[in-house]
Amino acid sequence: MKITLRERLLPSGKINLSIEYYKGTILQPDGKRKTVRDYENLKLFLHSEPKNPSERKENKETIH
Repeated sequence: MKITLRERLLPSGKINLSIEYYKGTILQPDGKRKTVRDYENLKLFLHSEPKNPSERKENKETIH
């Protein structure tokens, strides 16, 4: 299993953090391979371009 932290830019300008669980592949009856993945939204948001020290501090606290 491979676990990846994903970042997605939202229209509001913030970054949404989520986890992707890659569980491998399975072979379908028609012979094609399908990846098996699960996603978990962490409901954590970062400022994409922090403009002041308080936004930078929020980003640092969210990550740690």
